[in-house]
Amino acid sequence: MSNREEQREAGAKMQKAKKISVGVSFGILGSILVIFQNCGPTPQMEMASKGVDDTYNQAETTVDDHPDISPEKAIVQVQYEPVLADRTYVVELFRDIFGPTTDTVDSVRTYLNRVDYGGPCSMYEMYRIENARGEITNSNGISTAACAFDPSPTALGADVNPKPTVTRQANLMKTCTDLVQNAGTLGFALKRISPSEAVPTASVENMQRLFNLFYRGKPAPDNQLIGSLQLMMDPALKTAANWQLPIYTVCVSSHWQEL
Repeated sequence: MSNREEQREAGAKMQKAKKISVGVSFGILGSILVIFQNCGPTPQMEMASKGVDDTYNQAETTVDDHPDISPEKAIVQVQYEPVLADRTYVVELFRDIFGPTTDTVDSVRTYLNRVDYGGPCSMYEMYRIENARGEITNSNGISTAACAFDPSPTALGADVNPKPTVTRQANLMKTCTDLVQNAGTLGFALKRISPSEAVPTASVENMQRLFNLFYRGKPAPDNQLIGSLQLMMDPALKTAANWQLPIYTVCVSSHWQEL
């Protein structure tokens, strides 16, 4: 091969090498650009970032607009209101404690009303039955007022969640007084306290049973409360009337009405 031919062949190889080098360079540059593009924010990321910025700005604006509001003040504004038992629960509880003749006590039917104790009429109360006194009344046995289509607070308009009121507590005191002074209801309650005794003794166990009759699912009373109930009784008397004051005291206490 002559020198001229060798030079042409060497030149051709150099041109080919340059093309490959340029192609590889462009390939590497393209890959780097793709990598940076992938690392950059996508349209979704940009929108999310904008949303975060807007939220941050909105929060700043809210605080700036209301500098007098602080987390401490917001907590103070929260108020707790206990959920109280309605008339249906109270009447059924008294029936369980004082027996089926509870409905014969006038104050049970009169004072445990829907206005103070809540509980709107239901479909089950829109028919009449004969109660223990031989009277025709609603099926709940505690009111002669008609329920159907009556929007007043004595019927359909009664509160679902009753509120603690002075009249509610006063009515409870009247009802508890009548229940402990009625021989039938008092005698039934004493059997619920101690079925094996003609008249229950003023023992710690019996006082705890009395407490538990009203405070269903509540913590056990402390010894000081038990002692106070025992002091209300005359140890020398073995009569049912000796239990009237302890039963009345637990009956009129308000905390058993909290659900």
